[in-house]
Amino acid sequence: MPHPFAMEGLLRDALRQSGMLEEAGAPAAEAWRLVEQAYCAQDRKRQRQLAQHALEIDPDCAEAYVCLAETASRAEEALSAWEQGVAVATRALGGAESMDRYAGHFWGRLETRPYMRARLGLAQCLWTLRRQEEAVAHCRELLRLNPNDNQGVRYVLSSYLCELGRDDQWQQLLDEYPDDASAEWHFGRALLAYRRLGDTDASRAVLQAAHAANPYVVEYLVGNRPLDTQSPPYFALGEDSEACSYVGAFLSGWRGTPGAAAWLRRTLQTAMPTSQREPPRASWSFLKGSVGDLPLATGEVWQVDVRRMPLGSGDRDATPTRILAVTNADQGEIILLQPWEPEAPPKPRDILIAVVTAMRNLPSGEPRRPEAIQVLQKTYRRSWTPKLAELSVRCELIDDCEFLDTIMDRLAEREASCPLSEHEQQRRTESVADLPQESDEVWQVAARKLATWIIDQGEPQRPWATLVASLDTGCILGQKVSLEPPTAEMLWETVLAAMVSPAAGPPHLPGAIEVHSEPWRDALLPHLTPLGVACQACSQLERMDALLDDLSNHLSSGPQLAAMIDTPGVTLRHVGGLFAAAAEFYREKPWRSVPGDVAIEVRCDKFQTSRWHAVVMGQSGMTFGLAMYEDWEVLQALLREAPDADRRNSALSLMYSEAFEIAVRDLDAAEREDWAVASPEAYPLVMRVNPGMAVRPPLAWELELLEGCLRAVPLFLRQAQRTPARLTVPISSGELTLDLRRTD
Repeated sequence: MPHPFAMEGLLRDALRQSGMLEEAGAPAAEAWRLVEQAYCAQDRKRQRQLAQHALEIDPDCAEAYVCLAETASRAEEALSAWEQGVAVATRALGGAESMDRYAGHFWGRLETRPYMRARLGLAQCLWTLRRQEEAVAHCRELLRLNPNDNQGVRYVLSSYLCELGRDDQWQQLLDEYPDDASAEWHFGRALLAYRRLGDTDASRAVLQAAHAANPYVVEYLVGNRPLDTQSPPYFALGEDSEACSYVGAFLSGWRGTPGAAAWLRRTLQTAMPTSQREPPRASWSFLKGSVGDLPLATGEVWQVDVRRMPLGSGDRDATPTRILAVTNADQGEIILLQPWEPEAPPKPRDILIAVVTAMRNLPSGEPRRPEAIQVLQKTYRRSWTPKLAELSVRCELIDDCEFLDTIMDRLAEREASCPLSEHEQQRRTESVADLPQESDEVWQVAARKLATWIIDQGEPQRPWATLVASLDTGCILGQKVSLEPPTAEMLWETVLAAMVSPAAGPPHLPGAIEVHSEPWRDALLPHLTPLGVACQACSQLERMDALLDDLSNHLSSGPQLAAMIDTPGVTLRHVGGLFAAAAEFYREKPWRSVPGDVAIEVRCDKFQTSRWHAVVMGQSGMTFGLAMYEDWEVLQALLREAPDADRRNSALSLMYSEAFEIAVRDLDAAEREDWAVASPEAYPLVMRVNPGMAVRPPLAWELELLEGCLRAVPLFLRQAQRTPARLTVPISSGELTLDLRRTD
């Protein structure tokens, strides 16, 4: 697209030729021509040379300063050019005291446009430099001078008020332009409604109307689609281009509103995003090398298929989830039950990689290759046969998978089971009293949240599994999967079903039942005592823990990030301290106080790596957090987006995300220990990035350093003077002293 300045030049020429615009003086005309050439030049260095030459000819050429500001490499450099542009444009209009004669119809006069462009650029530059009050004031004055708003200043101001949380002023601005049909206005009203009303019929109606106006926006807001770092050069209402433009300006406001992302997903029934931070699936070449050396289990045959069933919903009519099932029918063994999140049917190649990966991570026994893999679909056999042959594994086509059918039918029955009616429960209770009793048999009953995430009415949730198992035989006799924690009634129904209709063996009563808590014992005793079944609470149920681990692994959503609490040397105190510091850092919102390209040098003599360079993330709204880099030169290369800089990176990174993105064991520990979390979008996702993009959880000393920086950086940024400071802050292991200084 031609630069607006060049297009305006054509309009000026036409007006001059018609006698409607005075001819500019020779110096001014020549300077204008040079600026036009600058905007047409492809090289930034050449653009700046032409703009500077224009100022040599006409020092009052405001457009030359605009060009210099737009091509500046740093915000501080651009600020000076914007300020000079506003100053010379003001003089050209007769000085500040003469401005009101144009008020109300600025922009309609061509001579005012250099001033308007320079002042809007100044406002946006001040915002980048975190001088928010000045930026807001400039925008307000521009709208006073030109309420018709040919420049779209109202959209800029709207994003500022949104991020600053000035909802009353924001609402007033929206009301001033009631006929605006842009995404900024539609989704602005929706976010304001949620902030003021919460999740209500009224707020949901506003959101539904906004979604109807542009259905692309929500996919970016909830993270289902990555936002391009480059804004579209132009956009059309209701299209993807408008969504990109809107989200680029307002994502920070949405992300900074607690619960807003979950509200969007729940109200609009949006799928859970596939995390971009999960470890990538292994390539075929890697698997071929690592699996090809595994022992071949002669005679072992696996059966593989993808089935659809409602997982964790308790409703056969619910939207079914694709589940990859891998079984060893001869041994009656489940190798893998894995929900498949993408909406589109999985590709045969992706399924094959998941199956071959399972050979390296079997639920029981040593890693191994089966002799054959049997499938029901011809496309699988055709696609897999040459690949599996490279591993000396046959691929066979069969007509049915009886064992797999049985497993899936059993799961479907469990999933679709509804709470028993009072009559049915009474009937079963009466019949159970007549069952034979194995007085020496002990059952155990336990429940746990599974490691998989499913979508229920647009909201990501982890289902609960309640198991009843025989301690003597190790068999699972009954199970119940639900989205809610098991209630006393649900607990008794599950135990009753295991007695009357066990998954293995004939109906019977045990001699005793062990549960993991006294409340559970108290809930079951009124039902069990009349049956002569003892019940006791035990602090440890090791057999059930193993069974629940196995079930959770079978139903895992795929590769998980390693948990911080499982890192050698890392204690719950370390991770709890990190959570507390991360919550405090998030509430402080330090990204409002510092530009995104400013690094803070951090020195700490306590650790071997004593110097780091901290960068606060969140100015763009795409990712909030704190990144700490070891190498200054690599950091500069990353800021320049230099090729291959990522592969040389060595850093500690904390990013804020929703619960489903962090390691499940860390999430469970956070809920169990009641660690601080600032909002549903503010769970700390912590990674140590090593050169080559290898990612691991942080070590204990790295967590202590990061915790100290999360506490110290906001304090440092609050200082009025940009001078180095030595700060001592509390951390989980005591205190940490840090030396900080800005490097800009």
